[in-house]
Amino acid sequence: MIFSFQYQSIRSSCLCLTLIGSLLVGCEQQEPKAEPQKPKPSVALRLLIVNDPSLAEAISRLRVEWAEQAGSRFQVVQATWDKINAGDRLDADLIIYPTRYLGTLCERDWLRPIRNHVLEDPSYNASDLFRLVRERLMTYGGRVMALPLGIDAAGFTNGWQGLPYQGAYQLLARAAPDVVDPRLETVLFEAETMRPRIAEPPFVRALVELCQG
Repeated sequence: MIFSFQYQSIRSSCLCLTLIGSLLVGCEQQEPKAEPQKPKPSVALRLLIVNDPSLAEAISRLRVEWAEQAGSRFQVVQATWDKINAGDRLDADLIIYPTRYLGTLCERDWLRPIRNHVLEDPSYNASDLFRLVRERLMTYGGRVMALPLGIDAAGFTNGWQGLPYQGAYQLLARAAPDVVDPRLETVLFEAETMRPRIAEPPFVRALVELCQG
């Protein structure tokens, strides 16, 4: 899963200040009473989660803790990709979705690039991410459009023991250094013909290495 920011989702609110004059009673002028401080209205961040009800439920449980620590609120909305794909806009500030939908969302101009200050923050270390993730799962049109969520850093091996597709993951991880090329639009197939590349030498060589040991 990855997440992105919706393109036109910057919300703002303003406070209107009312000037209250003092009233004169008889010959004495009363001191105006101080108006109680009203809390600034908080804008709820709208979080859209695609095809993952369990993740939406888990994040929803964090709303109280988030409000206490961040002083703001968020709303979690869960939707299927079919419903989103049939619409004409995204009503969300942040979207968490499978990587395969990145291209469609970008082509519809529904996402905005990740800001440079986020990518330059010390808490985000791009070198900790597998090269395939940095160059293929997060970018579109030469720009970083998403950040990874739930992808192991520095490789794809941790936590895979016992999973049904463990062998396939290991094959892709082993072949990736030889098949990922910035000049190519896709890795697993040819963009023009949709011909699979799985039978090409880098994948075959990776498979042989796995079988041998």
